[in-house]
Amino acid sequence: MEDEENHLNVLSNLTKVIGFRTLEASDGIEGLKLATENNPDAILLDLAMPNMDGFELMVKLQANPQTSSIPIIVSSASVFDADKQRSLEAGAKSFLPKPLQVEELTKTLGNLLNLEWIYDNLNSNIDTTLSQSSSPNPKDFTQTEIIPPSEEIIEQLYHFAMMGDISAIEGILKEITSGDKQLLIFANELGKLTVSFQTAKIRKFLKQFLAKESTQK
Repeated sequence: MEDEENHLNVLSNLTKVIGFRTLEASDGIEGLKLATENNPDAILLDLAMPNMDGFELMVKLQANPQTSSIPIIVSSASVFDADKQRSLEAGAKSFLPKPLQVEELTKTLGNLLNLEWIYDNLNSNIDTTLSQSSSPNPKDFTQTEIIPPSEEIIEQLYHFAMMGDISAIEGILKEITSGDKQLLIFANELGKLTVSFQTAKIRKFLKQFLAKESTQK
């Protein structure tokens, strides 16, 4: 339940990638209706929503025996400890600050729902591309010989990493490797991080190429 359309789309794509069926609400009233009618496994909501804010929604969910046991995760841009404490007192099981980090979300969902993540096929599109016979022999390359894509693409990848949009990153990697086999090593290294949603390490990996581009100018 989220009032920002862009953030809602990112969350929706992410949760679908990791195997969840999602229901989306743009305000608290719609969120309460969906939760009551569908009894979801978990609820992820923002505090700032029109018509009924996150605090009021949590109070109503907790007061209803039908929804009181559903774990609630609050994702908010608020930096105030008071909002975090108030969220937990209102019924939230966890408080995750924005921008939402993929590692934190998957860890939190795993803990709340007793899930064991299986990553084998999450990066199947990239793995398929990299396993083709046209792929370079790894022995022919060293870590320093990774050829990155253009700075524009690096910046796009970094932007999606900041948003936690793993699907968008994998889509770009698939596109660039289909057009330029020299980028396979770069895509392979980045793909190792996307498969386990390591957004912090993805950003660190990409920043080294942004630094190189800036130095060369």
